[in-house]
Amino acid sequence: MSFLKELTKRFTGEYGIRPLLKEHPKEVTDELILWTSDENFHVRRLASEGVRIRLPWSQKLFVALDEFERYTMHRKNPSI
Repeated sequence: MSFLKELTKRFTGEYGIRPLLKEHPKEVTDELILWTSDENFHVRRLASEGVRIRLPWSQKLFVALDEFERYTMHRKNPSI
């Protein structure tokens, strides 16, 4: 995860985060929630774009729907 965080500051990590999200949805979502407040806009973008159901040239990822409530609750109230 830390490698993808650094990588996305220079390239893109959306495709790299998806297999991790699929295999470890809760743990990865916990980290992505933290990344939504990162000072680097590329990291914040990875936190949002990486959980999209559809990305061009990628399989659909429905895991994000399972964690959607927790993810959006944090966006509404970052103190959670």
